[in-house]
Amino acid sequence: MACKFSNENFILIDQTGHLVELDDELLVTLLEENSEISVEELAMKLHSKHTTVHRHLQQLGKVPKLGKWVSHELSQVNHVSRVDICLSLYSRERSTPFLDRLVTGDEKFISYQIVQRRKQWLGHGKKAQPQPKKELHANKVLLSICWDSKGINHFDLLPPNTITYAQIYCQRLVRLNMALKKKCFSDSKRSVVSSGQCLTQHCTNHIPKD
Repeated sequence: MACKFSNENFILIDQTGHLVELDDELLVTLLEENSEISVEELAMKLHSKHTTVHRHLQQLGKVPKLGKWVSHELSQVNHVSRVDICLSLYSRERSTPFLDRLVTGDEKFISYQIVQRRKQWLGHGKKAQPQPKKELHANKVLLSICWDSKGINHFDLLPPNTITYAQIYCQRLVRLNMALKKKCFSDSKRSVVSSGQCLTQHCTNHIPKD
């Protein structure tokens, strides 16, 4: 059997000139050099049929997988920086806990039309009357909710036909501030209240005067 591997020629030919079955070691070598190579490209390099190459890939336990999309590729400096930040936050949490002072808020439209389905008493062989689903564009209301590590602090619903603007958000912050005071936070956690007051004042300064 004659072997010739120069110039990316991986053909295995015996003395009679017939093509020999693919060598799995050569196939694995090509995959290690470029894992994104296609079956057609492998077949061209190995001078074989793509069905044969595909069969050998399955026998080797190889399956095609797509890599996860990421925003950008991180450099070694980026990795080190992220590790340093995580260690810094971890050390700070152990010495001066701050996660319990964080308050998170979110908004979501929810449907307030609740449809209750009731079973129908019917005789044998009779079909129940169909019940149409609620409209695609059902009435919705905007839910605003704030919570911390201990649970929900405050939530409210935006009245129908109301547009959110700076004054609405400031009013929500005032109500949140009052809710936090009612929870009787310790002195070390009172900073979240003062932060809410500062943010409320900041929003109020940007409300146009009548």
